[in-house]
Amino acid sequence: MERTIALHLQRGHPSRRNQPFRRALAREPIHPVDQRSICGAGQRQLSHPGRGGRNCRDFLRRRNRPDRLRQLRSARSRPPYRIPTMTSPLILSLTTLLYAALHSWLASLGVKDWAHQHFGSGAARWYRLAYNLFAVISGLPILVLLALLPDQPLYQIPFPWLILTGLGQLAGILLIVMGILQTDPWHFMGLRQILEPQGDSVSPLVISGLYRWVRHPLYTGGLLFIWLTPTLTVNLLTVFIWLSIYLIVGAKLEEQRLLHEYGESYRAYRQRVPMLIPNPWRAK
Repeated sequence: MERTIALHLQRGHPSRRNQPFRRALAREPIHPVDQRSICGAGQRQLSHPGRGGRNCRDFLRRRNRPDRLRQLRSARSRPPYRIPTMTSPLILSLTTLLYAALHSWLASLGVKDWAHQHFGSGAARWYRLAYNLFAVISGLPILVLLALLPDQPLYQIPFPWLILTGLGQLAGILLIVMGILQTDPWHFMGLRQILEPQGDSVSPLVISGLYRWVRHPLYTGGLLFIWLTPTLTVNLLTVFIWLSIYLIVGAKLEEQRLLHEYGESYRAYRQRVPMLIPNPWRAK
């Protein structure tokens, strides 16, 4: 019906005859005289022989009923469905918590022992690389949700201070890169276990360089990078809060594994060096 009316308007009919069509498109009641004008213009297209023989005028009479007009106006005024803005933090919270739970569970000693029992010595060779790949791939849904979900800005740092935050983020990246390079990057990525299967599965404990000042420089650099972002939104704030909690809790869980691997040497190192925030007096 509306399609035929719109086509009639596009054909350039006189404005006097266009008025009933405009009222039809506006969901207004149509006068019987206007009904004859509309039906005379496109009766062949508006008839419905397959629906009980209902013709154009019957269609318009039914349309003029108050209940039908209310339905038409409601359908036109109803906006398309969108996810509410405050629902986005809930979705991101659940997604980030699921990611953190899976990441921590797969890094636990229990899962590693189970993999060794069921897959043999090959599990020790391939586990680290598979774990890193899973950590990267499973984090992609969070980035997709950040790009697609409705969001609300909180602040944007202006130009003079933008340089300082940029330098802080650069320092965070350098901490992460230097922290990886000062240990064993090939072992960290899981490639040394594959290339040298007969080598030691446990890398030596590093307590020099950045590790002289903090026990987890990678986590310190990550926290610096996310919290010095120049533009913050509600969704980013939600993810950053959960990531910060995850990094702190994950550092404590990782230290339990390091105590199991290095014993008293790591216990003495932990008592001497702070976890995330450097303390020059304590590190001496």
